[in-house]
Amino acid sequence: MTVRLLFTLYFLAAVSAPGCQADGCPHGETCACTPESGGCTCQDGGDCDLACPDPACNPICVDVDTCAATCGDGCTFDCQRSSDCSLATGKDSSIFCSKVTSCEATCGESCRYFCQDAETCRVTAGPGSTLGCNRADRCEIFCEGSCIVDCGSVGACEITCLGNDPVTCDDGRPACGEGCYIP
Repeated sequence: MTVRLLFTLYFLAAVSAPGCQADGCPHGETCACTPESGGCTCQDGGDCDLACPDPACNPICVDVDTCAATCGDGCTFDCQRSSDCSLATGKDSSIFCSKVTSCEATCGESCRYFCQDAETCRVTAGPGSTLGCNRADRCEIFCEGSCIVDCGSVGACEITCLGNDPVTCDDGRPACGEGCYIP
């Protein structure tokens, strides 16, 4: 009887614990999500790991302590009101972080990264990317080709262009390579 009661209590705690809300994802384990599963969302919890390898999969974290996600090409990542957000993604992806302690991303070519209301925004991006930070203590940009950067109301904006020095566009924004010509 005692073993059965303990098992029941353990099961109820595991099912009701906050964290990943994706279908078939046990609390405390990496969520494997697909667009068909209805999304890939973590909310109101502690630590969250999302694996979303399919194209156009969209991991979302809201009100969690840490959110670590991986997704394929063309994904959209949204992390809000969380402590530490991190993402590794392919090309043509969009990353948005707001009201976080840190937002760290690695993305392929033609990625769009925007981080606001954060202590630290950090991104390593492929060529053709558009990168922005707003109302952040520190913005660290590492560009692997041509990128355009927009740092608004940022304490420190550090730009590293792999292979060349940053340039200043006619509109005053910093860029790497031919980034001034990215629409």
